[in-house]
Amino acid sequence: MAISEKNRKILWGKSGNRCACCKIELVAEKDNKDINLNLGEECHIISSKNKGPRHKKFLDDYDAYNNLILLCRNHHRMIDEKFETYTEDYLHKIKADHEKWVKLTIDKAIKGNSNNSQKLLKRLTSGKELIDIVNGMGASEFDHDELKNEKEVELIGSFLQTLRDWGDLIGMGSIETQQIVEIGFNLTKDLKEIENLGFMVFGDARKARITNDQKDNLGVWKIATIVVKRSDNPEIINLIDVVEQI
Repeated sequence: MAISEKNRKILWGKSGNRCACCKIELVAEKDNKDINLNLGEECHIISSKNKGPRHKKFLDDYDAYNNLILLCRNHHRMIDEKFETYTEDYLHKIKADHEKWVKLTIDKAIKGNSNNSQKLLKRLTSGKELIDIVNGMGASEFDHDELKNEKEVELIGSFLQTLRDWGDLIGMGSIETQQIVEIGFNLTKDLKEIENLGFMVFGDARKARITNDQKDNLGVWKIATIVVKRSDNPEIINLIDVVEQI
């Protein structure tokens, strides 16, 4: 078996494109040949090989997300050569601590950046507009008005999750151009269905330099913002009044 696209996406997303040990950025900027340099390796905590590091027999799925940790090449080699030090439990702790660090760092950076960069969001009416926003996003701000019934929960929840999933995959270059076109077409239909249910979708993308508590520069990230509002939300109505007055 091989690592599935879904597990790969979850691993890279939760790891924040950083090695769980040294926090180095794993996909560097494109070079003069327009090629990204990938330093990341998807490593198995428990090896499927009989003589592999931390091997256990009869594991249900050696390629499951829970058995994977994202590392740079140096630390991949280190944990496998020093497997007595880097035990199964220790690696799970490293992974959990790292993913918690990624989430807290991103959440704090987004919050701080949002406070300094409030702007009007554009109403989105096509799938292509949505793809342009989420493609290559390093972080996201998705929000919606209070939902009142199961139909709204299912439609809005599925829509936002689909955006997050496709945004990650398209940004990784895992989707062919033809499929991207089809995704955009289907997202346009989703937007119309959401509008028929009494909602509007707004969004935008911005770039922000992300730093952690130690002021370490984590690079410039693309942050995608998608907001689903009810058509009768006073925030929208008041905004329309202001625009008309201008």
